Amino acid sequence: MPPCHRRSRPTELPVAGNGRRMERHLAQSYAALASDLSNKLTAERLDASIALASAPAEIRGFGPVKALAYRETMVRMATLRAALDEVGKTIVSRADNTDRQVA
Repeated sequence: MPPCHRRSRPTELPVAGNGRRMERHLAQSYAALASDLSNKLTAERLDASIALASAPAEIRGFGPVKALAYRETMVRMATLRAALDEVGKTIVSRADNTDRQVA
């Protein structure tokens, strides 16, 4: 269509534009997340790591439905990442206390 006849889409994330950008961002961030999780994986962090790694599977739909699912999942992943960091701090704290008790 000529530029003067283009219509703007009423959705927040058009399927052909921001939707693809969102998917590329999700793929790149998931690759980084998987690498980070595998480098820091311990028995204590396993359940939280699995929950965090499986969270993006909940993003489904098209257009505004997918955009909403994406936003909700990003919030959930931030919460899970904070919980995972707390597990890591607890493990370090226990290790520090064990060292102090032995010494």
